[in-house]
Amino acid sequence: MITEGTAGNGGGPWHRRAHWRILMGMLAGVGFGVLSVALGWNGVVEAWVAPFGEIFLRLLKLSAVPLVVTSLVCGVASLSDARRLSHLGVRTIVLYLVTTAVAVTLGLLVADLARPGAGLSADVRDRLMGAYGDGAAPRRPEGPAGPLGLLVAMFPENFFGAASANSAMLQVVIVSLLLGVVMLQIDRAKAAPVLAFFGGLNEAVLAAVGLVMRVAPIGVFGLMASMVSVAAGDDPGHLVEIVGSLGRYCVAVLAALAVHVALVYLPLLRFLAGRRAGEVFSGAAPAQMVAFSTSSSYAALPLTLRCCEKRLGVSEGVAGF
Repeated sequence: MITEGTAGNGGGPWHRRAHWRILMGMLAGVGFGVLSVALGWNGVVEAWVAPFGEIFLRLLKLSAVPLVVTSLVCGVASLSDARRLSHLGVRTIVLYLVTTAVAVTLGLLVADLARPGAGLSADVRDRLMGAYGDGAAPRRPEGPAGPLGLLVAMFPENFFGAASANSAMLQVVIVSLLLGVVMLQIDRAKAAPVLAFFGGLNEAVLAAVGLVMRVAPIGVFGLMASMVSVAAGDDPGHLVEIVGSLGRYCVAVLAALAVHVALVYLPLLRFLAGRRAGEVFSGAAPAQMVAFSTSSSYAALPLTLRCCEKRLGVSEGVAGF
């Protein structure tokens, strides 16, 4: 069933649609960042512009944990049958492993052929690593040594401790899945109040994400302006070098993504989901823009779920799972 969000994808002036407003915020932020580097306004950007981007990013991350918990609990419980849950789980894992294997292979192949960033000077490379290096590599959950250490680390000792750490989302997912499965095992009448609570909280968090997205262009403007300012530093010449060197990296990434979409996702959408590519891309555009501008799938997660349910009409059970 298509929800009101999907129906609204093509309605209204184009400049009022979420993804176009975010794109305009991105372009304006890049332009202002370049201007600030040329005029030596880096301090002004970091003091008066960057904080708005940081606030936007924090609000998205703030809503991620409650949205994941409520969506998973309600989604799994709405399946109403443990057999359906196992069927969906197996299909999800197989699909995830296959698409990930193809993506990794394609990424390595393109990187080996393009060798992006090869012309970047050591000085600029060291400064970029100093500014962004902490977030360059994902952190593995802490667990005992051995082949099953990662499996053990997926299960937290304290749910609230896991929920308070942005790097422990996998533990939050596992606990939420277990709680959803438990809701399937107990009497429906007794589970109803709990599910009603999580369902109401889920709607509240989705509404909160909608409010945050109203200021997304401002937040994205701040993020992009700050990124350009930090990358260039006090020397506008660094910006030219970065654009020239990392431009090749960007082209390589976009080329790999285009091939992956054409060879993997378009056939999956057509033959497995029975959906038109344009419809899906239009419905997912706000989440794609936020992921692109923040470089954080964690920050984009709340909006991704909202787009799935409200704009693409994906059922609560599938979207939540």
